[in-house]
Amino acid sequence: MPLQAEDYPIGQGVRLPAVPSLLPPENKGINPVSPALDKFAPGDVAGTEVLLPAMPQPMFVGQGPPYPNPGIPNLEPKSSKGISRYKAVLPAGVRLLSLGRPGTSSDSKATAEQLSLITDGERYGDAGYFVELTGGRQWVQVDLGSSRPIHLIWLWRFFQNAVCFYDTVIQISDDPEFKTSFTVYNADHDNSSGLGNGKDPAYYESNLGRAISFPPVSGRYVRLSSREGDETDRNYYIEVSIYGEPAKP
Repeated sequence: MPLQAEDYPIGQGVRLPAVPSLLPPENKGINPVSPALDKFAPGDVAGTEVLLPAMPQPMFVGQGPPYPNPGIPNLEPKSSKGISRYKAVLPAGVRLLSLGRPGTSSDSKATAEQLSLITDGERYGDAGYFVELTGGRQWVQVDLGSSRPIHLIWLWRFFQNAVCFYDTVIQISDDPEFKTSFTVYNADHDNSSGLGNGKDPAYYESNLGRAISFPPVSGRYVRLSSREGDETDRNYYIEVSIYGEPAKP
């Protein structure tokens, strides 16, 4: 019996075949060869839709990550039934805003071409589909082009093996320098990154990525910070999918 999405272990990526894009009109043509196929189905509640994002297949086969892990005091429990792994409920009309949008980074060695991988719509875990940043605390930032109400960020970072990245913080702002911002996720439990004490859990990466949903926050820029991981001295990003309310025609 084939694995269902929620049953995949942490791990390995097989390329998915290219499929026609169902992205909103304002994004079409930015990256027409993107294989990402997000499906939206009517929600059970009026005025909502259920997002089923295109998922890469797993890459890691073998023993899973250790639970509990004394080195990660804020690690989420192994079984988190309250967290949906493969779908999200959104207000009707919310769509992917980040496809093809430019990215920047705190790592001066990361080129614009490399950073384009985080918004190219390709969520595979193979080499050539992710940007690798140097160690220590680093961030990537996506410019949506205009301030939009944002409802959800679905993040894929690295799933070739079991890894948990430290101090994940996600912020939204209209200021490219983030002198003012709104934090929508903070897993820095001891403020070691200087962005405040966070109450959100650290987690092990998987091919299902991680859906970060929140009440709508308007902003043009989204910044994601991390500080290496328990099994790596680097920071990785495969895809940052940002969902919000498109500009009205």
